[in-house]
Amino acid sequence: MRLRTQAMPLPNNPSISDTLPIALYSSEQIYAMEQAWFAQDYDSFALMQQAAWQMTQRILQLTTQNKQRLPATFIKGNKIHIHTDNKLSASIWVGQGNNGGDGWLIAYYLQQLGWQVHLITVGIDKVEDSKSSNDINNTISSFNKVPDAIKAQRLALTAACPYQRFEDSVYNENNSSQKQTSVTTLSNTPVFDVYIDAIFGIGLDRVPKGVHEQAITSFNKASAQAQALAIAVDIPSGLVASTGQVFERLAIQADVTLCLIARKFGLHTKDGMDYAGEVLDLPLIP
Repeated sequence: MRLRTQAMPLPNNPSISDTLPIALYSSEQIYAMEQAWFAQDYDSFALMQQAAWQMTQRILQLTTQNKQRLPATFIKGNKIHIHTDNKLSASIWVGQGNNGGDGWLIAYYLQQLGWQVHLITVGIDKVEDSKSSNDINNTISSFNKVPDAIKAQRLALTAACPYQRFEDSVYNENNSSQKQTSVTTLSNTPVFDVYIDAIFGIGLDRVPKGVHEQAITSFNKASAQAQALAIAVDIPSGLVASTGQVFERLAIQADVTLCLIARKFGLHTKDGMDYAGEVLDLPLIP
């Protein structure tokens, strides 16, 4: 399937316009592209690092291009935002798979670039402490055997990127303890400039349940209340990549989707266009 979009008028005749084709792919085709790339002895973790670095650059462009540096304290909507050392901030919500790995690396890169970052893990029972991460990174042979998402997690932890389990956070309305996080607002709810969704990738084909259902709902509520930019990694969590279906209207409502490798059918069919926002391509693989 090919999507046709309006192009810029031809320079020699402004009244004439053309259309540019955009190829759309299923999840299975995307996986096949990746496997063909890896079969040429390209490293999968290196591809994840490249993806996260390029997404980080796009996030910087989206938030800082033609924009004055934000003051240390400012009002957005009805929230008071407080930044330490005049930094921009990002809340990155990560799941267990490679999409979550992208999120851990984005947090790592943004922190290296001077941002305040705070990770929210969703459905991850145990996150290693930084000491164990350092221990494993000291043994290259052992590190190479670790899944890419765990490598990304460990890299972020060695850089002391702060994180919190969604199950223990103020975002979880079922959590009676309502623990306070490091960012202060009038309502004691964390407020960030950017909310990044890295919970589910293109493998989802069913309605999110349990903690994932709660997290998606809370993400949408938090980003909307903060009037902040909501960015989806590859595809909004809850949206089926091959079909564009959203079960029970439960998906991340993104302002921007950073689409990796190639465009997915689901970004342009059924419910996709209602949830994906602006789609920006990061091809990665030649």
